[in-house]
Amino acid sequence: MLLNYLKPLQKNPVIIMLLSAALLAFCIPGLSRISFTTDISDYFVDNDPVLTSQEKFQQLFDKHEFIAVLVESDDVFSRETLETIYSLGEKLMEDVPFAEGLVSLSSVNPVLAGGLSFSFEEGRLVSTDIEIEEIRESFRGIESFRGSLFSDDMKQAWIIVNLGAYPAADEWPGNKTPQFAAGEIAYDTVQSFKAADGTTLTATGIPVYAHRKEQEMLQDFMKILVLGAIVSALMTAVILRNLQAIIGTLLVIFFSVASVFSFYGWIGKQLDNAFMSVPILLTMGLCIGYSVHISHFFSLYYRSGLNRKESVFKAVLQTWRPILFTVMTTTAAMMTFLFVDIEPIRWVGYTSAVCLILVYFLSMTMFPAVLSIGSTHDRGPRKITLNFEPVLKRISFLVNRYHKVILVLFILVTIVSLYGLTLVRVDFDAEKMMGLRLQHMKDQKRISDSSIGTTEYLDLTIELDESNFNKRDVLDRIEAVQSEIEELPLVVRTSSLTGTVKEFNRIFHRNRGTYSIPEADSQLRGLFNFFERISPELLRDWVTEDYSYSRIMVELNGFSSAVIEDNLHMIDTIVRRNFPEGSYFLSGSTYQMALMNQYVTRGLVKSIFLGLLIITVLMIAVFKSFRMGMIAMIPNLFPIIVCGGIMGYFKIPLEFVTMTVAPLIMGLAVDDTIHFISYMKKGVIEKRDYRAGINHSFRVVGTAISQTTFILCITFLVFTSSRINSLINMGILTFSGMLAAFLADIFITPILVSKSKPFGKFK
Repeated sequence: MLLNYLKPLQKNPVIIMLLSAALLAFCIPGLSRISFTTDISDYFVDNDPVLTSQEKFQQLFDKHEFIAVLVESDDVFSRETLETIYSLGEKLMEDVPFAEGLVSLSSVNPVLAGGLSFSFEEGRLVSTDIEIEEIRESFRGIESFRGSLFSDDMKQAWIIVNLGAYPAADEWPGNKTPQFAAGEIAYDTVQSFKAADGTTLTATGIPVYAHRKEQEMLQDFMKILVLGAIVSALMTAVILRNLQAIIGTLLVIFFSVASVFSFYGWIGKQLDNAFMSVPILLTMGLCIGYSVHISHFFSLYYRSGLNRKESVFKAVLQTWRPILFTVMTTTAAMMTFLFVDIEPIRWVGYTSAVCLILVYFLSMTMFPAVLSIGSTHDRGPRKITLNFEPVLKRISFLVNRYHKVILVLFILVTIVSLYGLTLVRVDFDAEKMMGLRLQHMKDQKRISDSSIGTTEYLDLTIELDESNFNKRDVLDRIEAVQSEIEELPLVVRTSSLTGTVKEFNRIFHRNRGTYSIPEADSQLRGLFNFFERISPELLRDWVTEDYSYSRIMVELNGFSSAVIEDNLHMIDTIVRRNFPEGSYFLSGSTYQMALMNQYVTRGLVKSIFLGLLIITVLMIAVFKSFRMGMIAMIPNLFPIIVCGGIMGYFKIPLEFVTMTVAPLIMGLAVDDTIHFISYMKKGVIEKRDYRAGINHSFRVVGTAISQTTFILCITFLVFTSSRINSLINMGILTFSGMLAAFLADIFITPILVSKSKPFGKFK
């Protein structure tokens, strides 16, 4: 049946050319349509409670994203710096789409500023030096300005541009998302702006961060992809040393990857470039591995005297079943990512699975067809490069002679690794994950190190009965909640309705009153009524119109999901103790990221458990033996334990990227195990002797599985060229896991097979 399936392709190479041209016509336009996203909301699956909370917050307070610029100089109240702040603020309001409001030293709310403001004409500050000093002293006395809008030492200040709601995707004509468009324009505006001498400008805000992250990570991804392609091409050339095999392998890699990603382009799915390299490099490595197995048997038959086409037929017949089983197990392992409640991880799972299925289909059709092209008299290279046979022959001897020592070492390494596994911690520490090699991370670090800068925030929204938030005792309890939250790690400050009320009270009494909340409820209601008439927008930032919902903004410096998750538990205790009669919910990107701790922990446990279960069942089915299935799982569990030990001892956190390593290794390690044991079983049964059969498997497929392991190790080492810590860690862990799996296969599996005799007993 398979021969009949391949004959038309091999007899008519034109068919391959036509199919390739059709695929190319589909792929190129689709690839050009690919778009990217870095929105944390896209990490959550539909109907997640986190998204519901965020939507509810948006409906209550109508808060949107903002662009911010940190201004640093010797004196932000100097004439030159104030002119820079004014001109840049006006330029941003003019250039940035969706800009709706500006807050800076040169543009403050006149209600809060007591009517004082700087005067500008055509970008020049016309206020006198006396007026500048008067405004400086007045601003220093405003609590909501000092330490927030500008620093206590007056060397740092903010320019904040508030953005309106983004239009829907079908209403936005640009080829970039509205968020990316706003971030790109704002960043370019700041970069091209000529500031006063000695003044430093650092742009930030979610749109700017998202744009810069997308650009810099895309550059990093392209570097990895190009390097991976070069490495793949070189390894293919060195190992296969057959022009047809090299061309066929590269065609399979290209069309497998391009078909899947162009489909995403056609349907308009936005991709996260932090995860794109995983399925691509996995496809490259496995495709070369499958080509090695087919080419290995092709060479054996071709050198034995068969013509090229017959050799290809026999090579495919010899390998299609073992490769199919390895595709099934690897695909099953990747599909377990669907049980993780994080959308990009799910994407890695089903994208990798579809790529692998395409690799198998093309490896069984396109690759043999291309391999069949050529003269029947050329017998190919006489020497196999990267020939591991002498080393494997020595290993076979060591396994037979020192099996007890090998087992003891294996057990010791397992015990040591298991202890290291207990030290692994789930933590999305931004600095540890990303590192400080990318410029946008350096700028984020600069902002977090400033005295007025914060890089993270979350919103706490408390719900009470209608009109409760205009009572003195309720505001006192809000202050108590703020005071306790500010004692938590990473928290810099909190803001709420209480600060606005104090400012209102000071303004209402024309700076003669204290910065405090009025004592009587009647005074408080009068204050609210007064400011509802003259400046209601200041109240709507913190309390809803019916005074039933109020928010507390919590600002943090630095991000560690483990620490913030502990903070969330403490916030729950604090709020419930102070507001037993009410309810609350949390929102914001920091809150969303902190919840990923729980999602990753639950998802990884599900993924590994289901992966082990599915692969074990497949192993039992492949070898038609429960005992052999159990034996085959040992060398596949070992690399996961080793990687866990490395993570624990070297304090590599478990996060979005590194969590993919365990199922990935589990799926990859099974490939060589199936090939090795399949030929081990065949050799043992044919020779009716375990030692002879095991030695036979070393000779027949030992070089092939050694080459595929070498290929995969080198392919994933490409990740270490990244500037992102997570990808570097993934490269190191995958390399270590594949090496551990290979060593377990060639050292431990033969010993277990020879001791347990799963293929029957022979005299």
